[in-house]
Amino acid sequence: MNRRGFSMIEMMVALVILGIVIQIFFQTTKYSSQNQGKTRDWTAESAVLEKTMEGLRTDYSMTQLQGLSRSWLDSSQGGTKIAVSVRGSQAPTTVATSFPANLLAQVFVAVYRVGGTDTLSVNTILWVN
Repeated sequence: MNRRGFSMIEMMVALVILGIVIQIFFQTTKYSSQNQGKTRDWTAESAVLEKTMEGLRTDYSMTQLQGLSRSWLDSSQGGTKIAVSVRGSQAPTTVATSFPANLLAQVFVAVYRVGGTDTLSVNTILWVN
């Protein structure tokens, strides 16, 4: 018997396999582009968070940090509006076991894109001399 091509069953199996591979490719591309957009969102928010933390360390005294409660909009990331909320208090004595707690401030900073659903937040202890 002389065969010069593929049978109908071989062609159907090849098309099914090709269809599965194409579907996997498109699903991967879809999730990848969704995550890429989210990474850009977090990058802008983390830049604002970093700038805010640096400003807290350099522009405020310890007593100001311990009583701080402020909120504002930041548009430094290409015009994207990012809401910033900062709350400060005296550090709990359980945190400062070998350091006077009244010389430390517990600071909570939250940033989020206006209109977005995700929030990036940091709760930390600062010491400013």
